[in-house]
Amino acid sequence: MAIKEFLFCSLLVWQIGIIIYILQELNEADEDSVSDTDEKQYIKGEDGFFLRNFKRNEKLYI
Repeated sequence: MAIKEFLFCSLLVWQIGIIIYILQELNEADEDSVSDTDEKQYIKGEDGFFLRNFKRNEKLYI
């Protein structure tokens, strides 16, 4: 009986460890995706439309 309880407890601890690892990875992925977003805007200029990227201060004429 003690062996079954030991195996059950060790399996439970292993599953909790996996869940904590997955939650940490998901949390890091959310933080990375928010910080790397670029703010873009389509603007109509005198010589046509262009796409402006505010983070890099770039203009791409269309």
